[in-house]
Amino acid sequence: MVGLWLLTAMCALHLAGALTNFAGVPCGRSLASRRTGKIVGGLAANPGEFPWIVSLKRHGGHFCGGTIIHEQWIVTAAHCLCNGPSPLSASQINVTLKEHDLSRPSISTVPVLRIMFHPSHSCSSFNNDIALLELTRSIQWSDLIRPACLPSGSLDYSEQSVTVAGWGWTNENPSQGRRSNILQKVALSVVSNQVCQAWYQSEGKKINVKESQMCAGHEQGGKDACWADSGGPLMLLGAESTQVIGLVSTGIGCARPRLPGLYTRLTRYIGWISDTLDIH
Repeated sequence: MVGLWLLTAMCALHLAGALTNFAGVPCGRSLASRRTGKIVGGLAANPGEFPWIVSLKRHGGHFCGGTIIHEQWIVTAAHCLCNGPSPLSASQINVTLKEHDLSRPSISTVPVLRIMFHPSHSCSSFNNDIALLELTRSIQWSDLIRPACLPSGSLDYSEQSVTVAGWGWTNENPSQGRRSNILQKVALSVVSNQVCQAWYQSEGKKINVKESQMCAGHEQGGKDACWADSGGPLMLLGAESTQVIGLVSTGIGCARPRLPGLYTRLTRYIGWISDTLDIH
């Protein structure tokens, strides 16, 4: 697959402070205004506020989120691409761009050419919960379609304020919530792995928080990602550019006290992403 897109990407890969850019254009920039503050406990995002977020669809319906990192590549959670213990076929998945209201017909849909799972991921677990989708054609950049910046280095992010966005459920109880058609966002705080592990243990949960994971939420609960937000971006918002530092992965319920969501920690996978895209 070596071609002009690859040559462009190889020239564009750079580190600016703590940013990694795999695209040939400026990353992490949005022209839309931001509201300050489902996703649970959040509010509607503005159209174009996160122009790198995409909806993954199967049989025409949304099932997970993803993030544009290159004109032909999307990063998402690997578990999204599993059907029980078996991986989905690339031909079953479409990526829809510049989405905001999923009740309206998609105006930009791109089929998936192939799925690249992390080599240590298994559909039977959430370990190494990351995968890349190669698209059948290149994305055309616009104000509503932009690439995300990814992090660089071994940064911790503990206690940083972050934002997660998606079209998932607004409550884990189906009688009290539903899957949102309008893109939602919510502000969370990164919880250190040590504190997160202690909180889970205090609630009688046996989840082992790994170094390749990170936690984000609030001790009192009330705000969280939920079903169908999986694969979507956990973002560190900046005045000039936004970094996607995590992917919605797993957890117990949604927005429960002392049970923050678990995210794939992207700083652990920049090298694998670079190797997979063949960018050096």
